Amino acid sequence: MPKWSSPLNHLAYANDNIIFSSDKKLSLHMLMNMLVEYEKQSSQKINKAKSFFYVSHKIDDTISQQIKVITSFNKGRFSFTYLGCPIGHARKRKSHFSYLISKIKTISPPKCIIHDLDKLFARYFWGDNEGCRHKHWISWTKMSFPKEEGSLGFRSLLDVSKALFAML
Repeated sequence: MPKWSSPLNHLAYANDNIIFSSDKKLSLHMLMNMLVEYEKQSSQKINKAKSFFYVSHKIDDTISQQIKVITSFNKGRFSFTYLGCPIGHARKRKSHFSYLISKIKTISPPKCIIHDLDKLFARYFWGDNEGCRHKHWISWTKMSFPKEEGSLGFRSLLDVSKALFAML
């Protein structure tokens, strides 16, 4: 941002924001001053009842209490969903992604989406990292053939999608 411009602009507005800060008193006071300035410039109020702060479970309760006193925000609990993505410090579990399965069950994704997912799975399987490509020895489609036909028996996402959509 240019020095002459306001530190707050139209990009700061959204229904959901995550702001990272340290637990130091000075940082927290500066953060709260910035939020007050945002309220003044935007003529919008931050709903403190719907605002939360999140800290590691290893943080001492006195620090959490200090943050609560300075910010007037309640302490949130991990894990939570932010813009459709699970956020947390624990190991990712199947239950964290159940919403994806329920969405795929209710709609039939376009073939281009299924193709993109197949590419992601193939890259993961063959170890394709950014900047370091690996040889895909057989196509993902052939890997989706049954084991009886000499393949690995992966399920085709297109077939799974059709089956799930047919159940509706």
